[in-house]
Order: sequence, then structure tokens, then C-alpha cells
Amino acid sequence: MKKTLLITGALLALTVGMASAAGLNLSWTDCGLNGASVRTFACTSNSGTNIAVSSYIVPAGVDSANSNEIVIDIQTSGATLPSWWMMGTGFCRPTSLSMNFSGFTGPCMDYWAGRGAGGSNYTAPFGPPNRARVKAVWALSRLDAGPIPTDQEVYSNNLFINNAKSFGAGACGGCTDGACIVLNSINVTQNPLTIGAKFIGNPADRNWVTWQAGVPNCGNNVTPARNTTWGTLKALYR
Repeated sequence: MKKTLLITGALLALTVGMASAAGLNLSWTDCGLNGASVRTFACTSNSGTNIAVSSYIVPAGVDSANSNEIVIDIQTSGATLPSWWMMGTGFCRPTSLSMNFSGFTGPCMDYWAGRGAGGSNYTAPFGPPNRARVKAVWALSRLDAGPIPTDQEVYSNNLFINNAKSFGAGACGGCTDGACIVLNSINVTQNPLTIGAKFIGNPADRNWVTWQAGVPNCGNNVTPARNTTWGTLKALYR
């Protein structure tokens, strides 16, 4: 009996440790395991929006968090990005991708609480011809920066991909193609800068989601981001 209790206690401690380990999560519709890993769409309508939610668990030592610097990669199943995934100025779907950092209503911590400012950009293709990259930064003022507990999953951002030009006249080809979306990194910076940023580049539970049938080995075929900073842009919002 005593041995059974010891084993049960050890397993419980391991489970708690795993749940609070620092890392990244990406899911459709909600944070972490509260959301879904797969999104399918019949591509028979031009209405609606698909929301991929980025969240994270920080390592110890985040006492004055003031920004997230985010890198998300998208890779499609074909040799090149189809026009449906060309979402920027001059492309087939110029306004179909956006990001916000507010309006969270689920179980994870909303650290932003409607505060801050920043921006994002979408580069396609990025590296291989079937890959695109989203980079974003969101920052708080020095007065709003505060601690983040290590046992709390925190919302970072919502990535919106709408269904415009998926069907009918003027549709952009490739809506039915599989894709893999990977949250490669979040760099959590702090005030003052001497405290040190916390770069998170590993998954907590799952840092990727699939679109339609996805791609083989989704999450491992997309090159991880390098630890780069957006210090110049971030400084605008301190």
C-alpha cells in the first residue's frame, strides 16, 4: 500500500511538472489543449474566419514582462505557396491575414488586458517557395509591465485567417491544400532590459496546427526561428 502511494505521488508530481513546463502552444479557437489541432473547411463559402491562438508558459524569472516578439511559419503541402496563402499587398488575398492581442475570453491568462500596441507583417514566400512567415511584436508601457507566474498559461495573440476568395468567381486557388502552421518562438522581454529576455522556442504541449489535411510530420518540417529581436520597433511602444 505504501509503495503504491509513493508511485502515485511520484506520477502526480511528474504530471504537475509537465503541466507547468515552459513552452509554446498553438491551437485553433482557444489556448493550448483547450483548442483543436486540426481545421478543415469545405471552401464553398467566402465568409467566416479561422482563429489560431498562440499561448505560452514562461520559465522562472519573468518579473516585469513588457513585450512579446513572435515568429509564426506557414508551410503548404505543394512545391510552392498557392495563391490562397499569398496574403499581403499585391497578392490574391491582400487583407485575409491579421493578428490581434485582445478579446481573449477562455481559460488562459490575458496578460495584455486590452493594453499595449504593436504590429505584424507577413512575408511570402519566406525561404523555401512553399513557406511564409509572420513576425509580430506587442508591447506594454513601462508602467504596465509586471510579473508572469511560471504555472500559468498566458495568451499571446490571435492569428486570423479569413475565407475571402475561397469560392466562386475571383477565387484564389489552394484553399483545399494542406498546410502546417507553427508557432516557432516567442521572446518575452522585460523592463528594465538588464533583467533579461526569456526566449521560448520549444513546445509546451503542441506548438503547431494543421489546415485541411496538413503536411507530413507537421511541426518538424518547418525550420525553427532564430533568436532575433525587434528592439527598434518595440522601443516605439515603451
